[in-house]
Amino acid sequence: HMWTPLTSGTERETRFHRPEQDGLERRVVSPQAMEEYFKDRDDFLYFRHVTFSRSIQSLTPFPLKTSLENLHVLKVVERFHRNTSKPVTEDVAQRVFLVPQMQIKLTYHLMDHRTIPSRRSITKPKDDQPFTEDMFSTFQVEQSKKPLGPLLWCSMVEDLINEEEKVALQIKVSLMEMENILDSREQEENNLKVFSSELEQVMACREKWEEERTSKEDLFMIHEQEMNVLVPFLSQLESSDALNSEEVRSLCVDCLARFKERLEEHTSFLQKNLETAIENQEADEDHQHDPAMSMQEAELTCHLCWDKNFYISAAQRRLDKHKEKLEDKCKAFLLKLHQEPLLAPHFES
Repeated sequence: HMWTPLTSGTERETRFHRPEQDGLERRVVSPQAMEEYFKDRDDFLYFRHVTFSRSIQSLTPFPLKTSLENLHVLKVVERFHRNTSKPVTEDVAQRVFLVPQMQIKLTYHLMDHRTIPSRRSITKPKDDQPFTEDMFSTFQVEQSKKPLGPLLWCSMVEDLINEEEKVALQIKVSLMEMENILDSREQEENNLKVFSSELEQVMACREKWEEERTSKEDLFMIHEQEMNVLVPFLSQLESSDALNSEEVRSLCVDCLARFKERLEEHTSFLQKNLETAIENQEADEDHQHDPAMSMQEAELTCHLCWDKNFYISAAQRRLDKHKEKLEDKCKAFLLKLHQEPLLAPHFES
């Protein structure tokens, strides 16, 4: 996730790896535009550029009825790789939806030994308006090819209108996904603030030790590449010279108990996250079978359920991995206590 400040807002770029889902590799979102790059899709789509008439942030909450007009889209440009299973005169290379003009423009792949591609332009009829010949225009490179008749034109228009609805749904899903990513990042930033006070305590302890024991600086120096995890547990220890071996061992037992409490708190946190995700998924599955939902809403719900299943699987693996390493973490923590320069002399024998 990368972002660049602009005069009109922020440009955000996110990279993905999900070939089994939709082949999305990269998404770039600026205040009034969105670009998406795909790879290895069944429909051969590899690029989509969407231009909006207003800021993307102002689109939320998203409308229930999904259409390019409701999403305030001005223009959609889609580009496709060559599909060799189709004749070149029927294989679309670029598809453009001009929403305010109610037009759809198609540009086909180049024929061999040609420098100009074939093109078609369609103007969608308004409500209850019949199709007329002036709504269609075509430029056919191969003059010997028979032009399309009225029935084929009408059939093409119906197919393109259905494709436009699918494109609108995909754009809505992309915008919702981007909103969820930003919400997650904001939550992570808030979680970091929780540890700021503890970090300040660590820095204060470090400064205190350096001032009081400058002659033994090498015993208290924390490497720049590694944060000493024992500092919060030993913050109450000013000097180990006045402690006997029994008191040091008691201190180690107390520190280990506090460390285990933190591990248990983290385990509970991961378990709660997993249970919450499962409850949300079950609620969505019940809603998914609502007969009142439209086909577009059902597709959107199915897509969101897939994302939540993926999150549940990742949360379960994270919890299992954490539980597997609990014992090893406690052993490593105890070993680090014994090697702590302040305490190590009491364990030498």
